[in-house]
Amino acid sequence: MKKNELQSDNELYGCALRICAGLLLFMLLDAGLSLLAMRAASQGTALYAGQAAAYAAAMCAAVCCARTGRAGQTPALGTGGRFDFFSLFAVFCAVSFGASVCGGVVRGLLQAAGLGAAASPALPVGAGAWVFFLLKSVLLPALLEELLFRGAILDRLLPFGERFAVLVSAVLFALSHSAAEALPGALLFGIFFALLRLRTGSLLPGMLFHLLNNAGAVGALLLTEKAPFLYDGIYTATGIVGALCALGTLVYYLRAGRAPLPPAREPRAGAFFRTLPTLLWLAVSVLVIAVNAGV
Repeated sequence: MKKNELQSDNELYGCALRICAGLLLFMLLDAGLSLLAMRAASQGTALYAGQAAAYAAAMCAAVCCARTGRAGQTPALGTGGRFDFFSLFAVFCAVSFGASVCGGVVRGLLQAAGLGAAASPALPVGAGAWVFFLLKSVLLPALLEELLFRGAILDRLLPFGERFAVLVSAVLFALSHSAAEALPGALLFGIFFALLRLRTGSLLPGMLFHLLNNAGAVGALLLTEKAPFLYDGIYTATGIVGALCALGTLVYYLRAGRAPLPPAREPRAGAFFRTLPTLLWLAVSVLVIAVNAGV
């Protein structure tokens, strides 16, 4: 093996070690601290506040671990490139439509196999509980997941090539979701958020669209529980809008004659997922997903 190839392999292993250590740290801390919060308060505002604090602490620890030893610039929060909200919102709607369709297909396959989908979270009772529920379900993931996956992790992967960084960070983002039906949608959103970060040079646009997606998910859950007679009509309308946006996005890239992903560079993404730290994290993630699916 040539010296430069050996050096590249060592750098890739070190990159995988830092990233997967951060992701494993998040899983352990989030589970452990959430369990402590449930023991301290079994219901009400205190429970939701404890879960939000556990999530925030675990995610911050993961960000710090993934960035440790990385000499580089902290991701910018201000928009450093072109940001056309309406065109990007159309792409966001297209991605949302694709995520919904893929999630429905996976859910159907799970039911056909006699497996269960992940249970929807119970809606809180009381104003205080709602504040911390929204903090944990909508705001904190939009901010902290972007800091981790499109900030610390994407920055660490970019020296190996933009396409490599986008695809690997998106797969890691997808597998960090513990529900099987959420995997394809999370993969699509992971690619979209990573490309958005590269296009604008900022984390803020990704945080904004991530926030919109989370808010939409909570809104759908609320409609299902409180106003199911409105859910079907709104779901159909948003599905039509998403389908039209998906068609428009496809036509745009076909007419432009270019792919949305940057040009490929070595190493290939498979090399990252063959490293020992990544294989360990993959095994834990797949085990969690399988348990949640009732395998």
